[in-house]
Amino acid sequence: MRIVFLLSQSLDSPSGRGRYFQFARGLAARGHQVHIVALHHDLQSVAARHTIQDGVEIHYVAQMHVRKVNDTTLYYGRWQLLWLVLIAALRMTVMAIRLRPEIVHVGKPHPQNSIAGLVASRWRRARLLVDCDDLEATSNYVTSPMQAAILQWFEHVLPQLADGVTTHSTFIYERLLASGVPTHKATRVPSAVDASLFMRSDAETAAQWRSALQLDQARIVLYTGTLSLANHPVDLLLRAFRVVPAMSMPTLLVIVGGGKDLERLKQLAVELGIAQKCRFTGRIPYSLMPLFYTLAECTVDPVEADDTARARWPLKIIESLACGTPVVTGDVGDRRSMLDGGRVGVLVAPGDADALAEGIATMLARAAATPDLAATCRQATTDYALPVVTDQLLAFYAQVVHRRADREASSQPPG
Repeated sequence: MRIVFLLSQSLDSPSGRGRYFQFARGLAARGHQVHIVALHHDLQSVAARHTIQDGVEIHYVAQMHVRKVNDTTLYYGRWQLLWLVLIAALRMTVMAIRLRPEIVHVGKPHPQNSIAGLVASRWRRARLLVDCDDLEATSNYVTSPMQAAILQWFEHVLPQLADGVTTHSTFIYERLLASGVPTHKATRVPSAVDASLFMRSDAETAAQWRSALQLDQARIVLYTGTLSLANHPVDLLLRAFRVVPAMSMPTLLVIVGGGKDLERLKQLAVELGIAQKCRFTGRIPYSLMPLFYTLAECTVDPVEADDTARARWPLKIIESLACGTPVVTGDVGDRRSMLDGGRVGVLVAPGDADALAEGIATMLARAAATPDLAATCRQATTDYALPVVTDQLLAFYAQVVHRRADREASSQPPG
């Protein structure tokens, strides 16, 4: 099959690299012709806008709706944003039509890729699928009620128009059904993890980072993700870390990621009196993430008890487990099943800094007392292995293709 993914983000983003590129490379490994047509967070810096990685052809065609340079996120004004969205939608549409897809899979129903997906799928009589992996209007930083309303409209309408809808979380799946999407059109497909990428160890590079971040022999508590308080309550983690009980060995909090609230969080660490115990790395290449996971005693996914947390299925939890590193997070959404009921981590009350601090202390003690915990963590990720997830995705594609073929055949006049 010729399959085209339409992404409103670059492959440097968590969803772009961790979800959609893994889907694409899994499909390419099975012999399918797979393209990713994407926007880039800093298009002017991209020298090669058409590349091939792991058998997947990648086409960067326009600028994203925000610009990210190093650790800074820049937002466009209303009219400039509108122009960028229109240009992106046009260029994505043209490229998708040129690629002659049999399946168009929209990753996140944003205006740019939704419009391109609708037009290209109709033009080429391709099957249209959309992947809903977040609550776009509430989990993204928006600058006006109008922008939020537009996101909500595409988030609601595109699943109704698509031939099939994929998602990873139970919450979004149930929300889709409640909105009127028939059960036969929707399915849950988890994000995939390639265990081989997360079992590599580079002692020399690890030592260099330990030295650069002045980690010495301290035990590491790790956070990875976007530093935007609109959808990632990293401030909750900082407040929790302030009250984590003293350990027999020094313990440091390493925060990996960039975003608009990076400086605000650094200042909060100073105000809480824990700046000397925190290390902010800024954005790092995705290829280095296994190194940071293996440096850590545990990773932390701080969450509130809200729909944004319920809607998410954080791939970073599975990536951490694939490296043998347990996770502390709030007991909300699918996180309990992801942690095998708490067997490979600690679940705490969401939105409670004291509970999160206690969970971190408990996890550090368990990690020190359980030598086979790393192996147990890795075992917990087998259901999310890339071949397993690729099988699920292909099975759903086959259902969508056959269902539409049957519908078209039944609509033909007899004789």
